[in-house]
Order: sequence, then structure tokens, then C-alpha cells
Amino acid sequence: MHIAGRRSGQKGAALLVFMLIILTGASYMLISRLNENSLQYIRDTSTETALSQAKQALLFYAMNY
Repeated sequence: MHIAGRRSGQKGAALLVFMLIILTGASYMLISRLNENSLQYIRDTSTETALSQAKQALLFYAMNY
């Protein structure tokens, strides 16, 4: 009877390790996706700033010449 108690404890430990692996994988995927989105936001913001500056320069040029 003592051996059966040990086996069920081992099954619980294996389940805990399996859940930890799943949680780690899911966390990695979520963080990767968030990082990818933040990089895209930075690129978009940089592009928007450059286009705004180019527009202002063209308007200034058109008004002066």
C-alpha cells in the first residue's frame, strides 16, 4: 500500500513538470509576439515622422519658390 501512494505522488510530479513546460512555452510565444508588435510600432512611428518632415520640407519649398 505504501508503494501505491508513492506512484500517485510521482504521477502528480510528472503532471506538474508537464504543466510547467507548457506554461513556459506559452509565455515565450506571448513575449515573442509582443516584442514583434512593439518593433513594428517603432518602425511605423519612425516612418510617420520621416514622412511628416518630408511633407513640411516640400511645403516650405513650394511656398518659397
